[in-house]
Amino acid sequence: MDVAIVLKIVDTCLKLAESTMVKEIMSHWKYQTELEKIEIAIKTINMVLLDAEEQDQRHSMQHKDRHWLKNLTDAVKEANILFDEAATIAYRKQRKPGGKLSKEVFLFFSSFNQLDFASTMSHEVRKLMESLNDIAKIRHDFASPSQSSSGNRTIIPNKMKASPSSLLGKKVIGRDEDKKKVSDLLRVIQDFYFISIVGIGGLGKTTLAQYVYNDTEIRTKFPFRLWVCISDHFDFETILRKLLQSVEPKNYDHLEIEALCCQVEQHILSKKFLLVLDDVWNDTYANLKELRDFLLTGEKGSRIIVTTRSKTVAKHMGDVIYELESLSDSCSWELFEEWAFTNEDRMNKRLVEIGREILTKCAKVPLVITTVGSLLNGEGERKWMSFRDTDLDKIMKEDSEDGIFKVLKYSYDKLTAPLKRCFSYCAIFPKDYRIDKNTLISMWMAHGFIEPKPGYSVEDAGEEYFMILLRRCFFDDIEIDELGEITSCKIHDLMDDVAKLVAEEDILVVDSNVSQLKINARYLSLGNIDVQSFTASVDQMRHLHTIFLSGKKKGTFNLSLDTETILLSKAKYLRALTLCQMSIKALPKTISKLYHWRHLDLSNDERLEHLPKQVCLLLNLQTLQLKNCTMLTELPEDLSKLVHLRELDILGCYNLTHMPIGLNNLTCLHRLSMFVAKYNPSGYTFKGKL
Repeated sequence: MDVAIVLKIVDTCLKLAESTMVKEIMSHWKYQTELEKIEIAIKTINMVLLDAEEQDQRHSMQHKDRHWLKNLTDAVKEANILFDEAATIAYRKQRKPGGKLSKEVFLFFSSFNQLDFASTMSHEVRKLMESLNDIAKIRHDFASPSQSSSGNRTIIPNKMKASPSSLLGKKVIGRDEDKKKVSDLLRVIQDFYFISIVGIGGLGKTTLAQYVYNDTEIRTKFPFRLWVCISDHFDFETILRKLLQSVEPKNYDHLEIEALCCQVEQHILSKKFLLVLDDVWNDTYANLKELRDFLLTGEKGSRIIVTTRSKTVAKHMGDVIYELESLSDSCSWELFEEWAFTNEDRMNKRLVEIGREILTKCAKVPLVITTVGSLLNGEGERKWMSFRDTDLDKIMKEDSEDGIFKVLKYSYDKLTAPLKRCFSYCAIFPKDYRIDKNTLISMWMAHGFIEPKPGYSVEDAGEEYFMILLRRCFFDDIEIDELGEITSCKIHDLMDDVAKLVAEEDILVVDSNVSQLKINARYLSLGNIDVQSFTASVDQMRHLHTIFLSGKKKGTFNLSLDTETILLSKAKYLRALTLCQMSIKALPKTISKLYHWRHLDLSNDERLEHLPKQVCLLLNLQTLQLKNCTMLTELPEDLSKLVHLRELDILGCYNLTHMPIGLNNLTCLHRLSMFVAKYNPSGYTFKGKL
């Protein structure tokens, strides 16, 4: 865990502990003294962490110190949960007439009674205090807190530096000749033809394939084109589903292998097509042969481009192999200049001289050049000289993928703590997953990763975070709507490796093997799973903050059943839940106990008919996404009680008959995708601002 991130977690914890609401509720339970002790312990640890951060930046932190840091992080996160719980209780009390701590308030947070809940809280406070004391006792392993520097805090700049035009224009530099050669190969007179583009990570294999794929002449020759990313999980059945989804994006989870093959043969292989199989990793001959033989039954004249890092894959799949080389010297400089220089910097001869020296260490690899360029963009001469003389020499000693990865990790190390937290959280997405920008920002919000400056909304700050990460090459392959707004992005597979490295044990991505589940994971991403196996295995994962389901499922999520109800009751610290395309007919009433819940996404559910009224007890809920829930007929009547709701997405919910009364009370609402108007003969209209 990065020390800068732990510092931010500690800072958030202190703000919660010092809030009026938490102090009021702790005082009511006679825990004011314990709260003060916790505050003192956390402040002491915070001072020690300032020195630990300096050690971390000098890469001088020892293994035992890392272990101490991990224990500290876990303890402070538990404190965060405790204070968040207390703040929610206090806020619920505040919402009651007269502001009294009623019996209902305590019953809301306890499956038994007020006495039981108070006893549980007392136990949690004592356990937390013991943990913090144990951690504080060994703080002498670091330098004395009095010697630490407290003035070296990095913050996000008030204004973004100028972004390269490449962000939106997607100007491809140095690949015109490669594009011509690959395009010529597509024109070879042959019934069927596989072309493998092979090279190390970061060279731009996918970029070249896109360049060819979107060429006007190629589009004319192949009007029927498909693009499928294979990535590191090679599964024939999954590939068939992806092929079908590239033709018509809908759910094919219900189809077995025979039906999938028939559908692909009918809708794809019966036509002349151009197919790109991007980022193929698996070099098992039997798997590759099965896919190749099946595709060879397609219409004559069809072409398939395969991009891969593996020469074995290229040999097994390609009729011809195209080895992608590094950029030329002139193209490398043109790309570096595009990313590293502002308009004023281009006239600075000294920076140009330093830039050319830096470029010699970038191995002519596009991803390295753009990453290094984005690091230097807008920086002064001293930063450029420092980078030239020290930093790059340490991390880029060879032209291998290991050297490239170190450059990307170095770029991550230079982010501010909030941006580190936001990017490392992106490890929850599968490789090549198209990430919706607004959904990503709302998930960052749910976990408190965004720190808006005065005068900024949290959404505006989240947008700025996104753009900084995009400008720094952590995101790529953006999509833009008709208004020119960025709607989604992807993460380069090498950057995805960086995210998973820095996320460590907090984030767990499981594709199909539920035995990989780890009890200490806080953010869980699930791909192709068996629902019953998952719900049985997840019982021990008590610390989950996020559950994100992205892939095919076997079975149905019926949240009215005992197993799924238990699932939600065990995940009591849950802040974000994404169950898109899960065919859930209803949510259990027990969701009212998930008082940390901030983000709920049930989009594209074709069975969901209504939401229980208990949803309106989720006082912390910020985002409710119900996009394309076509069977949904109404929203809960008391939706206006969700006073912290910032986004309500009901686009495509065409069976909704009306909106609940009192939406003018949702003064935090930032985004409402659709409003369903209903004629009211009484002439009633609600007043107030929305």
